[in-house]
Amino acid sequence: MSGMFRIPSRNSNTDSGTTEKKLSRDELVSKSQELRRDAGPIRMDMIHHNLSNVRALSFTPQQLKSWLKVGASDCVIQKKEGDILFPSFDNLEHKLKFDRFALKKAKSDYEEICALAKTIYLDGISVLPPIKLLDDNSGVYKVIYGQRRFIAAYILEEHLIYAEIEKSTEVYNSPFEVAKIQFKENAGQSDMSLADKLSFVELVNTEYTIKYGKPATVSDLEKETGLSNQNARSFYRVLHSCELVKKLVHKHVITSLKPAVKLHQELKKNPAKVRSELLKKYSEFEGELKECSYFENEEVAQIKSSKRDYGKRTLKMGTTKNSELIKDILKRYSKSKEFSQLKTVIQDLDWNDFEQIEKAWNSFLEIGNTVFSE
Repeated sequence: MSGMFRIPSRNSNTDSGTTEKKLSRDELVSKSQELRRDAGPIRMDMIHHNLSNVRALSFTPQQLKSWLKVGASDCVIQKKEGDILFPSFDNLEHKLKFDRFALKKAKSDYEEICALAKTIYLDGISVLPPIKLLDDNSGVYKVIYGQRRFIAAYILEEHLIYAEIEKSTEVYNSPFEVAKIQFKENAGQSDMSLADKLSFVELVNTEYTIKYGKPATVSDLEKETGLSNQNARSFYRVLHSCELVKKLVHKHVITSLKPAVKLHQELKKNPAKVRSELLKKYSEFEGELKECSYFENEEVAQIKSSKRDYGKRTLKMGTTKNSELIKDILKRYSKSKEFSQLKTVIQDLDWNDFEQIEKAWNSFLEIGNTVFSE
């Protein structure tokens, strides 16, 4: 990546006559000092990012033009009025790409990251609250919360970021417990999207299905997430809605909980009519629309368990179309060290073949009988 030069703390492009009240940089710094009392500067290269899907993240010259209120052609390495140093790029005609960075967030997250990057670029890293890092004695820190702030700082090639350090404890040995802490820390913040929250609710449901042989209830979601009973109930409805509703949430087409629940209810009452209307509006979701169905008491997968022996769990599936939960369980657990043998089992698995899925599931149960009996 090309070099990025620090812009001075003051913003000479700000219109002093504007009627909109904005905090000055000094006021922003003062406001964040309380939060940074127990925090210190940490080198960016000491922080490990653990995001799964690789996606190029870039800023266009037009975005920089909007930020700096100058022509894109002025974004070169030279001094301008007010002693402002503008960034330099290898090729201004192309987007600035960061192909080393893994980003699984969608459009709304990208826009929020851009907004944070703008704040850092114009006012400095010190105006933002500190992020929280986990020190697990591995040689690098892991982000517990403040991931978007970390991404924004990474984009601008910051060398340091303010952070609080949390020492590794037993609670952090479980990926599920770490995810739970991240959710409770971030759920009340505006930078956590509905898709993020639904992803965690899905994780809770999968975890309960594995450990207890049945999906999570509303009270389980309330307990694990810290959400109110009303919000937990709403997430429960979305969780057990058809794939279309969840897909629209994960793609950030639906960004708040109330419309998601409303769509779920409308689909349940009159799916044919609503599907027809949605197909016109969201033609790219044609596959999910065709598969969307609401049969009374239909289950994605029913897993019956024996309290004495984890290995005696049996699987019941109606059709191969309803194997999504099993697919999610097998793929997720194959990434863990204890279930590493699953990687070879599911590598060439045909997810439309019921017999292959059942065979893979039985292999999982055999391994799980040992792992979960400890």
